Amino acid sequence: MVRMVQGEMAKVHETWFRQYENLYGSSVKAAITSGQAIPAEELEQLRNGQMKLRMELEKTKRKEGIDLWVTPAQGGAAPKGFEKTGWAGMTAIWSYAGLPTISIPIMKVDGMPLGFQCIGSHGNDEELLFWAKEIELAESPNEVSSAGTP
Repeated sequence: MVRMVQGEMAKVHETWFRQYENLYGSSVKAAITSGQAIPAEELEQLRNGQMKLRMELEKTKRKEGIDLWVTPAQGGAAPKGFEKTGWAGMTAIWSYAGLPTISIPIMKVDGMPLGFQCIGSHGNDEELLFWAKEIELAESPNEVSSAGTP
């Protein structure tokens, strides 16, 4: 999946990167540079894998009567600072499948959000937003310390 993201980044940023490479952050620059080395045939295979996964997830969703997938958004609360955004393990599969997701914070731990994500169907972003609004109206965030006390 990472190789597909890097390959797609290299394609999308091709013109901009040639002109403004010095303005890109080091991690994005490294990803684009890696993506430039991915052969077109491999990128096509990765895209085909994406479509296969998406179709399997949608098939399961229909068969089981699932309106939307709901999973943890992260393995814990959001990290403090701007050095990293958190662990992608809980979001990667959905991103690779090309499905819309939205993270809904339900509480704070030491001032940082902790929540879950809802995942909709490809091309049905508006339906996902409808569900997110319904959930937002039903929930109110809480605050706890890392010791687990409100």
